[in-house]
Amino acid sequence: MTSHIQADQSAGDLLLLTGRSGIGAKLGHDLTMRVGQWTAEASTDGNGGVDSLRLVASLNSLEVVRGEGGVKPLSDKDKAKIVDNAMGTMKVKSNPDLVFDASGISVQEGENTVAGQVTLNGVTQPQTVHMSVQRSGNKISVQASCELTQSDFKIKPYSEMRVGMKVRDMVEVRADLVVLAD
Repeated sequence: MTSHIQADQSAGDLLLLTGRSGIGAKLGHDLTMRVGQWTAEASTDGNGGVDSLRLVASLNSLEVVRGEGGVKPLSDKDKAKIVDNAMGTMKVKSNPDLVFDASGISVQEGENTVAGQVTLNGVTQPQTVHMSVQRSGNKISVQASCELTQSDFKIKPYSEMRVGMKVRDMVEVRADLVVLAD
C-alpha cells in the first residue's frame, strides 16, 4: 500500500554546521545555523521502498543557533551579520532554496545510505545522505547527515581577510526529526 509522509520544521531541526580555517581561525566561531522553514515529502511503496523523497529548505529562513570558539560570545548583532553574510555568500536572493531529491531507494529501520541530487545556488550535484531510521507504530524517527562542499556549488566560502579567517569549504547538514506515517 502506497503512503505519503510529509514533514516540515514542526517535526524537528534541519541544521547547517560550519567550521573555520586560516591564520585567524581562533577569532571566528564554528557555527550551528537552523533552517527555520523547510518541507519534506516521501512516497513509499508499502514494501520498505521509497518511490521518492524530496526536501526543500528555504535558505531565507536561516538563523544562528550557536557559535563555538571565538574570542567573544556572539551578540544578536553578530548573529544577524552572520546570517546576512551567509545569504550573500550563497546568493540566496537568486537561488533561495536548497533541494534534495532521491527516488527508487530502500529505507529500512537502522542505518541507511541514500543517494540523490542536491540543488544549491542553481547547481545540481550527486549527494549521499547517511540516515538512521527508527519506527514505533506510526511514529518514524529520522536522523540524517551529509557533507556539502560549497565550491562544488559555485559558492566561494566566506572569508574575513583583515583577520585571516575563513569558513571551511565543507558544511555539514544534519536533520533530526519525528514524523507520522499514514
